[in-house]
Amino acid sequence: MIGLGLIGLGKHGSRYARHIAEDPTDASLVAVCRRNRVEGEHIAAASGCEFHADYRDLVTNPRVDALVLAVPPTLHPAIVEVRGKGLLIGVEIDPGFASARTVCEGLLERGVLSKDTHGTVVRFAPPLVVESEHLDLAVEALSDTVRSLERGAR
Repeated sequence: MIGLGLIGLGKHGSRYARHIAEDPTDASLVAVCRRNRVEGEHIAAASGCEFHADYRDLVTNPRVDALVLAVPPTLHPAIVEVRGKGLLIGVEIDPGFASARTVCEGLLERGVLSKDTHGTVVRFAPPLVVESEHLDLAVEALSDTVRSLERGAR
């Protein structure tokens, strides 16, 4: 049985939690994370799993084998959409903000390998044995890169 951790329990995330809990699969929901503590704890109790207020605690939870991210990509206007399955993730960049190649070059400067695809998508394909700390570094590098490009555009 694969233990799933779910980060983001809004409209889509709460639906994912329900499906994971109710649909017969080889996976079970073991932990969830939401910024709103009260709502997150309620969904965790209803799903029979642990609640984490901080995503980093969920990521390091030894019962979590895989992550489902259901967070709004619109937290930064440069990010149009985040899509993928498992660790294969594509982050679509608004072409009016920067090209995917420019973002990939910024990531490379920060030690993260990625691939620009179709001019607007930054593709991440980490090794299957990636450690959670490395995923944190990649997320921080993407955030730093976007902020750096934003400052440069002003």
